Amino acid sequence: SSMQSRNFSLGHALGQGQRLNSILDNRSGITEGVPTAEALAKMAEKYSIKMPLITAAHHCLQGTLSVEDAMKQLLDRPLGHE
Repeated sequence: SSMQSRNFSLGHALGQGQRLNSILDNRSGITEGVPTAEALAKMAEKYSIKMPLITAAHHCLQGTLSVEDAMKQLLDRPLGHE
């Protein structure tokens, strides 16, 4: 939870309305959460594993889902044993 963290600072910038490509273009290093979210989302789909947090993060990173909509979808999920 520090702006020194590449993943945290990227998420903060996304929350401020910046686009992923713009954020990444201005960085010199790798933000490992971006490719990791994509890889995990693909694996979850391939093996039919429900991973709602990873799926939401992946869609937010790809720009196909807003942070607000992702939060709403996650909070609207029925309770279960996870």
